[in-house]
Amino acid sequence: MTKKFEEFVTVNKKDLDKTHQARLTSKPPLIEDLSKPYTTLNKIPFLLRDYRSSAMTSFKEKFLEQLNIAQAEEKKACAKCGMHPIMVGDVYKNVTALIDRCRNFYELEALARFIFDDNEIPTYDGVKRRSEVLKNACDFDFKN
Repeated sequence: MTKKFEEFVTVNKKDLDKTHQARLTSKPPLIEDLSKPYTTLNKIPFLLRDYRSSAMTSFKEKFLEQLNIAQAEEKKACAKCGMHPIMVGDVYKNVTALIDRCRNFYELEALARFIFDDNEIPTYDGVKRRSEVLKNACDFDFKN
């Protein structure tokens, strides 16, 4: 073996000096440190957060599409029987505001069950309570 190679080969962790021992036992930081170069940052938490936010945006867009379809169907049905549609004006604005307030998949699903299954407009507290029931039933927590 050459002398240069022998400097890096160690049999025991105790053979290293304290600086190298600290490097081996320390965990990488999960907080972004702007003073460090890009290659040493732990990028997994950022990727996961971006994935979750883009997925929630996509689910909210799909929810709005379904809401618009339901609103159009309601208008057609009300026109046939001479009634006034409910999902217009302030009611529609309240529902879209609730969609914007939903922070996770369970809240969005709870709101969908209120709107599409129960045919009622809930409060945000009602959505949160129902989302907790769904989360407890599924026993899986999506980290925000």
